[in-house]
Amino acid sequence: MAHFTLRIEDDGPLLNVQLSVSAPHAAALTQAQKPIPETFPAKGLVDTGASCTSVDPGVVAALGLSPVGEMRMVTPSTGAESVAVYQYDVGVAIFSSLDDAPLVIPALPVAEFPLLNQGFHVLIGRDILSRCVLVYNGSAGLYTLAF
Repeated sequence: MAHFTLRIEDDGPLLNVQLSVSAPHAAALTQAQKPIPETFPAKGLVDTGASCTSVDPGVVAALGLSPVGEMRMVTPSTGAESVAVYQYDVGVAIFSSLDDAPLVIPALPVAEFPLLNQGFHVLIGRDILSRCVLVYNGSAGLYTLAF
């Protein structure tokens, strides 16, 4: 099982993420002889309270994505009220360094939500964490993600 251990930063458990168009979208672009957008390097915050992964609108724009639907979500900032957000399909690769084997998810539905003002582009939710073992060692200031 591949794994990495990283320091818990002041902003929480942050990790390196590469976002891309989903594998099916890339195949469709190739079939249509259109260019595939470059991957988007981003910082992601691990959030066990988030049921689904969210990405900042800047990621959506950089990858030239079109929404595949809408979904409703409740956040601490919205209180008990749900808000409608766009849903997109993306490819995800999570790694601690370029030398490590990444966790690769070829196609993942994600919600679009403004995040960059908090210092990261991606909120890593339980839809990704359910594929992993997460150990959060707060007293040591470390966390481990195995997959």
